[in-house]
Amino acid sequence: MISVPSLRLLSNGNSILLSILVSFSFLSCSTAKSSAKDPAGSQNVQIVKADKSSNRKDTIPTVSKTKYASLPDTFFWTRDTSFQTIRIAQKRTPVSKKDSNKSHLTIKLFIPLNSDGISEQQAAVSEYVHFYAGMLLAAEDLSNKGISFTLDVTDTEEGKFDARKAAENLEENLPDIIIGPFEREDIKVLAEKARELQIPLLSPWQTSTKITAENPWYIQLKPNLKAHYQKIAEHAFKNYQKGEVAIIGRNTNDFTSWYNYFEELAKERNKSGNDNYFIKYLVNNDSLITGPTAFTRLFANNKLKAVIIPNFSFNDELFAYNSVRKLSVEKGARALVAYGMPLIYHSDRIEYEHLASLSMRVVMSDFVDETNYEVRQFRKRFLDAFGEIALPSAIRGYDVMWYAGELLQQSDFSQALRPDKFVFTGIQQNFDIIKVRADEKPVNPDSSEFDFFENKKLNIIEFSDSKFKRID
Repeated sequence: MISVPSLRLLSNGNSILLSILVSFSFLSCSTAKSSAKDPAGSQNVQIVKADKSSNRKDTIPTVSKTKYASLPDTFFWTRDTSFQTIRIAQKRTPVSKKDSNKSHLTIKLFIPLNSDGISEQQAAVSEYVHFYAGMLLAAEDLSNKGISFTLDVTDTEEGKFDARKAAENLEENLPDIIIGPFEREDIKVLAEKARELQIPLLSPWQTSTKITAENPWYIQLKPNLKAHYQKIAEHAFKNYQKGEVAIIGRNTNDFTSWYNYFEELAKERNKSGNDNYFIKYLVNNDSLITGPTAFTRLFANNKLKAVIIPNFSFNDELFAYNSVRKLSVEKGARALVAYGMPLIYHSDRIEYEHLASLSMRVVMSDFVDETNYEVRQFRKRFLDAFGEIALPSAIRGYDVMWYAGELLQQSDFSQALRPDKFVFTGIQQNFDIIKVRADEKPVNPDSSEFDFFENKKLNIIEFSDSKFKRID
């Protein structure tokens, strides 16, 4: 059984993304093909809202198709909306983690769907709704492979979701894998419980080196900030010499820390104590916005070939935009390459002409190559199933769910949680999981001394011929 919403085909062009949030169904998992009218073979089940005591069954409303719209990346995004907790009123007999022979497994998902208060328009563009919908498609594929499992979903509500109570409930109904939650403090609580119960916890949204320590059951699927900087530095080292790359930013403590880290990477690579492998260039907001020039001194350096914009927070979007805009103008006919964080890729401010002028390169862990055959096929399948164009998070949800399914097939999780076994290739994303330390000290992947697992797979994409392409 999979406890998930049914995947129904479109009727009269209506979207069903909203309906998957208000009605849950049991799906029979087997290798047999399901019918065209009801591909999931579903039956309605009762759900109980956290703030209601009645035992009514929710009905599926009819909603109209909405236009696709893009949302900012969730890489460093903070939610400010509230979410309604739901639970499925289906009781299962607790199974001891020591029972390695059980044939039916459980995936516990904590995700902010906002199923009780989200509108049709919000559902159509919600990163989390699309992530969940992508998981449902993967769940259907896993069931067709003959993998028997239950997807137990809790819709977390900011300000009301009690992570400690949820952790206690895990002891009553022990899952085999946990995915989520979103909030960093909630992850800390559930990661500790996962360690106690020896349950793998996959964290697909947050990235931090301080969530947990000495926890071999915590798997962080999003590379941390320093890993992004490392990827940029490694690519720069391969293509440029000392003094040919500048790191630009404002005169802040954060920028000083970022620049110093890049310099540390350079020293480590070159095994020398020489400073200033990278050029440090400070710029102020006034020169970017109202000044005639902002980078005159920078372009006086004839050796300059590339710049790095290390800002990652959407609070810095205006600074990143103005820097890219000014650089593309002031460089004139000079060839210049710019490196940036996912912020650059997801910014609605930055125009294609700016990206093309700087041959913009961005480091990303979840880039979707629209020309990829599997991506095109997934988007067609998503449109047929839900009536909406899939956001990138939908493909990520599919990959995360499929990866969880891969782990479910391991008879011994402790053996599965090894670096040489922890590699996965999905539709859009590869997971290259290695052992890391909470304090980010260098660690040998073969060493037994580590704090948790983290995905280190990152790509460099470059804007060329009017689109981004993966180059590394």
